[in-house]
Amino acid sequence: MKYIVFSQNEPLTYLSCGQLVRDRNFLHPRRCIDSYVLIVVVRGSLYIVQDNTKYVVSENQYIILRSNTLHYGYNSSTEYLQYYWTHFYVPEGSYVCDDDMKTFEHEADDNYILPEYGDLKYSKRVQLLFSQLLDESFRKSQVKSKFMDYFLTCLLMELSGEFKEQENKDISEEISNIKKWIHNNYNQSITVAKIAELFHYNPDYLSNMFKKTAHISLKRYINEVRINEAKNILISTEYSLKEIAFQCAFNDEKYFLKVFKKIEGVSPTEYKKAFFKKKNV
Repeated sequence: MKYIVFSQNEPLTYLSCGQLVRDRNFLHPRRCIDSYVLIVVVRGSLYIVQDNTKYVVSENQYIILRSNTLHYGYNSSTEYLQYYWTHFYVPEGSYVCDDDMKTFEHEADDNYILPEYGDLKYSKRVQLLFSQLLDESFRKSQVKSKFMDYFLTCLLMELSGEFKEQENKDISEEISNIKKWIHNNYNQSITVAKIAELFHYNPDYLSNMFKKTAHISLKRYINEVRINEAKNILISTEYSLKEIAFQCAFNDEKYFLKVFKKIEGVSPTEYKKAFFKKKNV
């Protein structure tokens, strides 16, 4: 899947828009043009190829046809087909990325992003915006050109907002899975790089994503899970600090003591004394 990253520094440049309605047997023409095209299907299915990938764009789905990229229909429509379309240019600084969204920061303040093909969660809202775009295209006004640029930009931002909402939900679920894995494997050798490889993320992206979502660094979270387990062992057994450190995957006792005090504010020995003193009060 490719993603189009639009710069928010400037609006999109509107060129034209319209609505296609066919009973059946519509085959999209073969072409390669210098503008982007957004198509939102209202009814039926559009069969189209872009960059050697076949797409079936059905009701409440959209596709973005990229500039200077060959696209064409590979099957004729077999039923009633209705879709909105608009041609536009993207602002300078926009780009196409074929990453899987896990190796770059897609929430940058000066960018918004869209997969080139996807479902519409709020299809009625998008269709309403497209209908308004069509209405505005027939108006005569001295400021029409700039107005249409911003109106179209709002439409694309609506689609981007839908994608971001779903992406944030998916990220929250992924962070939850990572936390569960850490709790189940705290006594093993764990590094950010190892977790990133296991969950198919770039290490830097994973670290940023985890901190933004969990409000704690990934390394700190791993240490807190280990220290919490160390506290349980500390107050329920007579193991030495060296043995506890080893059971919680701290190969160096001194490092274990350092991390424990940093997180709890006291040494393991002081923590144990305070616990039993409080318990006996």
